[in-house]
Amino acid sequence: MPKQILLTPYTPITDEATSFMNILSTDGDGNIIVITTGGTANVFTPIVVPDIKGGSESFNTFNLVEGNGYQLAITFDVPYPNTNYAINLAYSTANNENVFINYKSKTITGFTIMVSGQLNIEGTMPYIDWVTTSF
Repeated sequence: MPKQILLTPYTPITDEATSFMNILSTDGDGNIIVITTGGTANVFTPIVVPDIKGGSESFNTFNLVEGNGYQLAITFDVPYPNTNYAINLAYSTANNENVFINYKSKTITGFTIMVSGQLNIEGTMPYIDWVTTSF
């Protein structure tokens, strides 16, 4: 079985023991073949780590959209390469409310959070927590 190597879009292809000079090719089974600085050919199985982004948005930063509740545009610092990512949203408040959260306008650079329902925005301001994960 080939060794495993961690490949992400943001890190160089290295491991703790060896630095690689060159990726030669793949072997047809999804493995990559590399030449180390010592001249040895090695076969590795790439492990792709999903890109994860997240944040916590105070409700006082949301905009009122007449007839549609509130919304806030989320813009990523670094865009995804495509729209193959999942969005998870959570509403956190001490109040018992019937609140609905969802999203729209998913792009590589971000998405829009939508909040509707029976909102009590008096007192402690609620937060919307979000996490995106590439797939």
